[in-house]
Amino acid sequence: MDDGQDIEGSAGVVYAPPERSVDMNRLRVLSIVAPALFVAGVIALIVVFVDDIPVALLLGVSVLAVIAAASLFSAVVFDLIDRNEAGLVERNRELAAVQSAATSIAGEFQLEALLQRFVDLSREIAGARYGALSVIGADGRIEQFITSGLTEEERDRIGALPVGKGLLGVIINEGRALRMEDMASDPRRAGFPGNHPPMRSLLGVPVISRGRTIGNLYLTDKIESTAFTEADEEMVRTFAAHTAVAVDTSRLHDELRLLAVLRERERIGMDLHDGIVQSIYAVGLKLEEACEDLARDPHATRLSLDQAIDQLNAVVRDVRSYIFELRPARLSYDLSESLEEMVREFRDNSLLPVAAAITPALPELGEAQRTAIFHITREALTNARKHARPGSIAVSLRQEVGRLELEIRDDGQGFDAARAASDEHRGLRNMAARARAAGGTLHVDSAPGQGTSIRADIPLRAAEGASP
Repeated sequence: MDDGQDIEGSAGVVYAPPERSVDMNRLRVLSIVAPALFVAGVIALIVVFVDDIPVALLLGVSVLAVIAAASLFSAVVFDLIDRNEAGLVERNRELAAVQSAATSIAGEFQLEALLQRFVDLSREIAGARYGALSVIGADGRIEQFITSGLTEEERDRIGALPVGKGLLGVIINEGRALRMEDMASDPRRAGFPGNHPPMRSLLGVPVISRGRTIGNLYLTDKIESTAFTEADEEMVRTFAAHTAVAVDTSRLHDELRLLAVLRERERIGMDLHDGIVQSIYAVGLKLEEACEDLARDPHATRLSLDQAIDQLNAVVRDVRSYIFELRPARLSYDLSESLEEMVREFRDNSLLPVAAAITPALPELGEAQRTAIFHITREALTNARKHARPGSIAVSLRQEVGRLELEIRDDGQGFDAARAASDEHRGLRNMAARARAAGGTLHVDSAPGQGTSIRADIPLRAAEGASP
């Protein structure tokens, strides 16, 4: 990559490598050939202008010439090397700043926060007083304008957002970087609106993703100089390439999150239709039957009303359980406290009697173990409510020799444990996978009409290295 060709970054941003401060080939010539020519020239002058010079004197002068040449040219060479090394140190500092900035935005998934962070860091990298980013929509118009270095009051006084005229429009329309020392001297400028702070130097860089310009970055007023440098431009363009990738990731994250929400809505809709809606419809039929029996059979009417009340109570339990399942799980560092809170919430929402026997002083556990135990308990309680129709549930977590034993037992209708690998028992497979991820095992004991016991054994040796 020493031929000076432009290089295209991963996000489509093209930038040119900086010129080396010292050409190593010329340095070799300077350090070897030049001293030799100097010595040869001195000797030639002596031979030409001095008659009958003794050999000893000629040798002495030659040695002195070699020493002088070596000293002189060594000083020159080492000065060049020192300057080259200083340039490399500065270059490494610049690259480190870009890398640090790129790393700081890599984990940001909120698009607006990511773009604001990009403008702030770009201004810091290039040493600019002001910065702005125009976000370009699919129709090519500016749909958002993010600023840095301006207070809210200053921005409010400026008024409406730019529409892409003047120098901003040049960068938008031509899709290339623009760097100048004095914006006022360019005939393409459109001028600043009222109450706009004065700005002189400009560095404008397009932000390109997958061949499309998604925004344009504007940096103005170089703080420590009158103009932005080529190095400033290269650093900002490199950072813009990293940011384009982060923007793509953020948008993909939003799309996946939206897809997950749509799928969850579909699942909830199916559950409500197949469960709660059908139950309410059955209650309606029971009430109609009670109305028909009201005059001719009061006793049958009472039985129908009692059954309708029981069915309505079941619907209430189902609705409250759905609310419980939709709430985000809360896992704190104190696993015992988290499980106690989960059981209380499940008991309140399902109206089922749930007994809890949880060891309060658990040993130090790793993140994977605490997460596994928490979610296995939640999944087991949810499955018991949905499928077992139990009269009671018991949750226990106790410490045995070298391991923790978690058990969730219910007295419900049970199922054939031999069919646990089928699709209808996907929850069991999820629990088994969580137990394996924590280094443990899951045991399921159930039979039709005999209730269900789910036990997870988690070895304590896997808890080493847990973070506080």
